[in-house]
Amino acid sequence: MSFEQKVKRVKEILESLNNNELSLNEGMKLYKEGIDAINQAQKMLEEAKIQYEEIKDSSQDTKSSNEGM
Repeated sequence: MSFEQKVKRVKEILESLNNNELSLNEGMKLYKEGIDAINQAQKMLEEAKIQYEEIKDSSQDTKSSNEGM
């Protein structure tokens, strides 16, 4: 599931949790699913940040090498 899909699912879960007719058991299942999706999305963001930093550092290294010529 993509990051965007996870965020969309969390929004759907939040809407469902606001439903007063939801049973406690169903609510707890949805809550757990939502927390799991949020944690997975957070992990994806952290991994993207690391990749961004690596690309940025690599780009700066290449730029520095080219300036020395």
